[in-house]
This record gives sequence, structure tokens and C-alpha cells, in this order.
Amino acid sequence: MINDDTTSVIVRYRGQAGTEDEVDRLLSYIHPQAGKLPRWLLRQLQPYIVNVRTRLIDGYLREGFLQELTPSFWAWLGAYDLVRGLTVANRDPEELVV
Repeated sequence: MINDDTTSVIVRYRGQAGTEDEVDRLLSYIHPQAGKLPRWLLRQLQPYIVNVRTRLIDGYLREGFLQELTPSFWAWLGAYDLVRGLTVANRDPEELVV
């Protein structure tokens, strides 16, 4: 097994037309003091969850790409591309190499 050091992040994906609001509706159920999220909500959010390397979280926070919804549960504020996934402008390609 490969040790995978990642953190789950919610992407506010609004579909190809940009009009879907399902993820916003689901996020409205999350309150900062909620602690652990209910299983039904996690299942509904699953299509909008991507994994980010934990070592990148602090940098993304400083750059304004993440919002903490509850402890250890994040929302992505940057762009999202259907092919490339999370996109961050002006990132050094060396940061992408492990």
C-alpha cells in the first residue's frame, strides 16, 4: 500500500453550463461548529470532493484558494478544470513533482 497524505477538498463545481447549484445547497448544511459531518451529507458531497496533498494546504490558504468549513474540511475557492482538475494561476511546475 502507498501512504497517501492527502486532505479532502470540496469543489464548487456548477456543471458545464455553470448553472447547477447542488453543491451550494449541500454546503449550506455545514456550520463551522458542526464538528463531524453527517454521513448522508458526506455521501451527497462525494462527487464534489477532490484530494489535495496535505503539504500544499498552508500555501493554498495563504494564497486565498481554500476556505475552512469545519476543522479539516475545506472548500476550494480557485478555478476548476474538467480535464486538469484544480487550477492555480502562477504556480511553479516544480511544486507539482513529488
